Amino acid sequence: MNFKCMLVRTSFVASVLASVLPTTSVAMAAVNPVAASTMSKMVIDLDGQQVAAPYGLAAIDPSSGQQTTFMPIYYVMQALKNGLSIQSTWDGNNWNLTLPSGMSPSVTLKAMSAPTNAFKSVFINNVRVATVPSVNAKDPTSGQVTTYVPIWYIIQILKDVNVQSNWNGTSWVMGPSTSNSASTSSVDNWSVQFKGNSLVWGQLPNAKYYTVTVERDNGIDVTKLYQANTKAVSFNLLGNSKISQSGYYDVSVTATFSGNGQASVSTASMGTQDYPYEVTNGKVVQGVTNPIQNEVDNTTNWNPQFKGNSVVWNKLKYVQYYDVTISDNNGDQLLYEKTQALSFNLLSKTSISKPGNYEVDVSVAFVNGSGITAPMYYEIKKGASSGVTVEPAPNPWSSAWN
Repeated sequence: MNFKCMLVRTSFVASVLASVLPTTSVAMAAVNPVAASTMSKMVIDLDGQQVAAPYGLAAIDPSSGQQTTFMPIYYVMQALKNGLSIQSTWDGNNWNLTLPSGMSPSVTLKAMSAPTNAFKSVFINNVRVATVPSVNAKDPTSGQVTTYVPIWYIIQILKDVNVQSNWNGTSWVMGPSTSNSASTSSVDNWSVQFKGNSLVWGQLPNAKYYTVTVERDNGIDVTKLYQANTKAVSFNLLGNSKISQSGYYDVSVTATFSGNGQASVSTASMGTQDYPYEVTNGKVVQGVTNPIQNEVDNTTNWNPQFKGNSVVWNKLKYVQYYDVTISDNNGDQLLYEKTQALSFNLLSKTSISKPGNYEVDVSVAFVNGSGITAPMYYEIKKGASSGVTVEPAPNPWSSAWN
């Protein structure tokens, strides 16, 4: 945004306060030729909390010739400092905003020339970005004469440092843009790691708090045991009796920023927001996942095979049972059987030993409820001298099935 354009305003005029709370006329020492109108109670709200309730005044803006709302600069400076860590200096003519680490302008700041009239200069990180009209008036709250500037100009200036505003004529709600509460790079490079029996992480700019969640993974289901918000940058994984017992766990950390923006942990090194670990012998062992889940994850290539008139398969760990399902070429189920064996005779029952085409599905049921199924197709043939035999056959739903 070119701040020079703010001297000729064409699209926004703040609401006139003629119909709000009972007003008080004030006598103003006009630094600029601004005619006094009325003064009324206003609200400055930051991140959903009221941080100030100063008196604002409605007066003519000499740049536009229209009436607008002026806000005391002192209260704005305090709100920015306490809520967003934006520091200010003010010498009566120059207002310099210094942004905290992690906050940067969303546009390239273009330096403006010093005003030739009585306008005040506004700086961001020592770059003059705007000149604004002002009035000096007595603040009813403090009883002191202070400087007032039009709220519209402040809103435009703050917008370019990622502070968004909503103004309805009496209430000014502001906060950092949720999409810029923390830069993408700062979240992407967030360092989260185990250190002894604790999980530690780096401080993120503008983070209001961090949420730590711990879940127990017993290989059958995952149960949330602990969740709490903290402003600290570490968490003792053995500090609560619910999560200090021996077993397998996952821990995650989520940062919540001012403006309600959220970012979950996602680092190049870990690749996930859930950090697995084991508690054993009163110590935390990082990077250890439940062995049952490991077995499930590593059996994607499980490959039962035909052997003679049987189907055979290799033994897996943490298995409740294997099951065998046989269907004919019409899809009708002929047999379902659970077994602890590692093979099944395809001619063992009369109902499944007649010549024809069949499908056999061999499945494994793990103790955590996961399962893997391997579909296989075969034909039973009756030979003149060899009797009934089982021979692998194509998928019946493929063009190869005749």
